[in-house]
Amino acid sequence: MAATQITLNGKIYGNVEVVGIDHGYKNMKTRGSIYPTAISPLTMRPDDLTDILEFERKHYTLMGERVLSVDNRDKSDSKEFYLLTLSSLAKELSLRKHTGTKGKPVNVILAAGLPCKWYENQKEGFQKKLMSHPLLEFSFEGNAYHVNLIKTSIYMQGVAAMVSDKREYMTGYKIIVDIGGETIDIIPIENGKVIRGECRIVPSATIALMHSIIEGVETEFYETVREQEIIDIIKRGKRQSEDKIDKYIQGRLCGYCEEVLRHLKEFGFNTSRSDILYEGGGATIIKNFGRGNMGRSFFITDLCANAKGYEVLEFLKIRRDEKARQ
Repeated sequence: MAATQITLNGKIYGNVEVVGIDHGYKNMKTRGSIYPTAISPLTMRPDDLTDILEFERKHYTLMGERVLSVDNRDKSDSKEFYLLTLSSLAKELSLRKHTGTKGKPVNVILAAGLPCKWYENQKEGFQKKLMSHPLLEFSFEGNAYHVNLIKTSIYMQGVAAMVSDKREYMTGYKIIVDIGGETIDIIPIENGKVIRGECRIVPSATIALMHSIIEGVETEFYETVREQEIIDIIKRGKRQSEDKIDKYIQGRLCGYCEEVLRHLKEFGFNTSRSDILYEGGGATIIKNFGRGNMGRSFFITDLCANAKGYEVLEFLKIRRDEKARQ
């Protein structure tokens, strides 16, 4: 999203691009791109530059090892997530026709987010990490980028996805359940405001579920199943099938939905009398295989919703600041 002009610290910037980036443990997302959270260094520049990042004379491939959450809990101290930020920035700027910007820099405001559990403790450090190179020069897939990073804002993951949706969620009491790759973030809100003291996090989400189902198929049936097959079943939803593995996978997905509701109840949330807003990669699982409280359940299944929401929140902040100056 582009802002024609903003004023920051008394300086006027024209043609500013606001770029939202969602740093997930399973996937990196921008408004217009999504790709696995994986990156590895290379010893030399390859001939094929597909998914290749060049930064500070070093080369990295996005077709590398998955970035493990156990090694990157603190995103403010993660080299891998910083490099993935550059790759995401390049992907989004390319979609906005800013490919090959060596020379005159593109003015960018970066909007990112953190889960509720780590938001307060990591917000300042993550912001500093992303701003560590205000004037950026790097290449992605052979295209040069010259970026003037004028500002970085950090928002709460999950709440941003709600803001990006066109439906009205800002009144009354609701429970946001953001089911990501590594964690389930539970965020209660009252009239659009987060009830910080009641936020909870469950350290087991879709990545662990996929691994568990794959191992279960191997143990029960002595056969292998690919993750994409499970994803296809999730998208199709419940249906009659004579295939024993399909039946098993559907049963495990139904069980997972019951497990999510059980977590909510264990934390003291009244799941039968509360509106629940499911987001993230796991929202489609609940939508297609869940049974409890479906009449008061809502779903945001757009995997890029948080990235879009970060941009919306940043534009709201820009408008407030401009109005305050007038």
